[in-house]
Amino acid sequence: MNWDSLKLILTIARTGSFAAAARQLGVDRTTVLRKIKQIQRDIDFELFRKVRGEYVLTAGAEKILETAELVESHIQSLERVIEGRELRPQGRISVTTTDSIYQFALAEIVASFRRRHPGITVDILLSSQRLSLTRRDADIALRTGSHVPAHLVGYRMGDIDFGVFATQEFMKSESSKSSSEVTWLGVDEPLLSSAPGQWQTNNVNDHQIVLRTNSYVALKTAVLADMGMAILPIRLAALDDRLINVGYDLSSVRIGLWCLTHPDLATSGRVMAFVDFLSEQMGADTS
Repeated sequence: MNWDSLKLILTIARTGSFAAAARQLGVDRTTVLRKIKQIQRDIDFELFRKVRGEYVLTAGAEKILETAELVESHIQSLERVIEGRELRPQGRISVTTTDSIYQFALAEIVASFRRRHPGITVDILLSSQRLSLTRRDADIALRTGSHVPAHLVGYRMGDIDFGVFATQEFMKSESSKSSSEVTWLGVDEPLLSSAPGQWQTNNVNDHQIVLRTNSYVALKTAVLADMGMAILPIRLAALDDRLINVGYDLSSVRIGLWCLTHPDLATSGRVMAFVDFLSEQMGADTS
């Protein structure tokens, strides 16, 4: 059994569907059916059975899945090592971050980076979920936090400060209300677990919050629609002069901004070109 066979089994097991596996592998469903039948004939063993509309591994095939995952891990590790030795600043890199960080910190930097390194193509993956750098969901992550995960290489790019913002129109409409009655817009998980989210939990009553979201960009849009006031990154709010800082003291609410990559890619020419350019633009020290 070769890696192609193991990869096919692994993909079907993860998707639960021959059709979905075919789409992911870039082949048609007939090809997947033909190949899996051939594998089962070769090993004289049934790999899958259909349960409530999904294909699941038979009990005896679990060991094959474990082996397939182990082989996949080794192949991905080998790919990282090979790419890590590529010193020429060209090729493709993928960068994951949140929509708000991209908007206030990364968009212009990426544009300038492309002008300096036209041989490097940048893929931007915007997500509030933390994509895995170990599994190569992305090459570089621009994330908030207080430290670098033990299995990654990280460079501190600076800090993100926060304030409470609203529009002039909204503040006029709520001027007769007390601080315990004014309308708020709130963050939701995973942002609720962060320092700004904890400040919100400790200082804003639940009944005052009329909208929650896991995106500061969405929160900013709602604030601009005069729906309420909300905690926002100061640099994000500064992009629109209709927003005013309403005066809450959030000096203690500060989050570190980190650029992270996998150790195997730390010597990759294109990855380090991006990290160095990012630190240059943000005034960070990556030495």
